[in-house]
Amino acid sequence: MNNIGLKPQPDERTWKCALYLRLSKEDGDKSESDSITNQRELVRNYLKDFPNVEIVSERVDDGHSGASFERPAFIKMMEDIKAGRVNCVAVKEVHQSK
Repeated sequence: MNNIGLKPQPDERTWKCALYLRLSKEDGDKSESDSITNQRELVRNYLKDFPNVEIVSERVDDGHSGASFERPAFIKMMEDIKAGRVNCVAVKEVHQSK
């Protein structure tokens, strides 16, 4: 069992997964922040419990605000989804605006 209590379920499908990693420009301006590195590690470790999930791309928006979806890597990921190259997205967490 993984750290959020979900058990991998038997599934015959192979999921084509995109990792989406983002850090706001307000959180720092390193070329690739430590938080992006940590997000990558956490998501990849989580996915190890799911052998039918194949990581096919990794999209990183480091230094882009989450206030809009006008982020280069997010747009590329959406293009991958629309083209059928990706049918699953993994992120560390999603914050909702209040």
